[in-house]
Amino acid sequence: MPFTADVWVAKAADGGDDANDGLAEFDTGSAGPKLTINAAITVANSFGGGASKRLAIKQGTYSESIGQDGSAGYPVSGTSFANAMTMIAYPGHTVIVNGASTSLGPITFYASTVGYIIIDGIIFDNRRTTDGSSIFFGNGTHHIRVQNCEAKNGTSTGGISIFDAPDCEILSCLVHNNGLSSDLDHGIYSSSHRTTVQGCTIYNNAAHGIQFYTGTTKRDDCIAEKNRIYSNGNCGIVASDLQGLSRLVNNLIFENGTAGAGVRDGIYAQNCADLVIYNNTIVGNTIWGLERNGGMTGDIVRNNIFRGNGSGDISGTPATETNNWKNADGDPLFVSLAGDDYHLTSSSGPRNNGATISSVTDDFDGVTRPQGAAYDQGAHEFVTSGTTFQKSLSSVAVASVMLTKQVTFKRTLMTTSAGVVAVVTSFIPYTAELFTGAYDLIINGVSAVFRRQP
Repeated sequence: MPFTADVWVAKAADGGDDANDGLAEFDTGSAGPKLTINAAITVANSFGGGASKRLAIKQGTYSESIGQDGSAGYPVSGTSFANAMTMIAYPGHTVIVNGASTSLGPITFYASTVGYIIIDGIIFDNRRTTDGSSIFFGNGTHHIRVQNCEAKNGTSTGGISIFDAPDCEILSCLVHNNGLSSDLDHGIYSSSHRTTVQGCTIYNNAAHGIQFYTGTTKRDDCIAEKNRIYSNGNCGIVASDLQGLSRLVNNLIFENGTAGAGVRDGIYAQNCADLVIYNNTIVGNTIWGLERNGGMTGDIVRNNIFRGNGSGDISGTPATETNNWKNADGDPLFVSLAGDDYHLTSSSGPRNNGATISSVTDDFDGVTRPQGAAYDQGAHEFVTSGTTFQKSLSSVAVASVMLTKQVTFKRTLMTTSAGVVAVVTSFIPYTAELFTGAYDLIINGVSAVFRRQP
């Protein structure tokens, strides 16, 4: 099925012109793509809200700001994610948004009237020298889904900031090299209800990889799941002031605490009610694997692997702590500790050593739990056999993949012409299986994601 959109944006070399109507992919006179994203937003907004609309952006660097600081204002809101405004990079194209100036950020949504917007496949590369995130949502903005995107070079407050913006989802994103200070500038920061961070790769941020924090009223139902979080200045995850169904599950959290001072744990938790920490692999962080501070009640720590954290496995005593693999249990025998491959081997002690957790139905890779006689500990379930898919890529960043049957992937290795291996550990949001159909395989650095073609 060909890619389609309601409104188009392209650079001048690809026919973009703000004198065009924006309603066609190719320039045919008055019809054709807009030159700027803001001009296209104005066209999309003229359709009104409440219906699904797609604004497609072709390759190039767009030095403009979206939202509060953009000339078009905010994109029109939808009524649900099924009826949302979607701003999407054209498949296979590298689309960079870097802000209108060195004092204005790439994207800022800051109004309670803004909601049900999907942002897909765009690189937000902050270039402002003043305070600001690469992506910022606040002041009651709600139901924003950011997927398959990249946030980098944020300054103060870091990469993605979600201030009083409930029901936002960060899915299958790269969040890296954000922040100037090791105290405040995180990869992802949320002080909001029901923030979900899933399937992301988060690394080299000045402070924490992910921080949930308000300092006051607890927030409900915040989730960090299936993320790869490493080499951040302070902690991998800070879970503070959470309650309800908040959970940290199936994360790989390793080698955090590269800053010279401050809290530098795999997970730091405080002032939470009923927080669950299940099936994480927590390795080689500078201080504690899990540090519990004051105000923790009802927390459950189960089925995790702790290995080689500087001060030890767990600081403090969780309300419930069972079935965790700790340093004293010996080497868990990962596939490659030196290579940061934390899959289990056939000889691994954490195999079949976990407790059954009905809410954890699969692992980091989407493999169904359990595969053996019992749940495995850690983020990866050992698979004795399974279908894998391997494809060699040239220097191009996208390969089209046709799947002729339903497949569940354990791991997929992709080798580029430069010899870089990309491990596919991120899937279509909310599903662990790829079904029959055509997909784009998007390679970005050393990670990759399958995105189903429309």
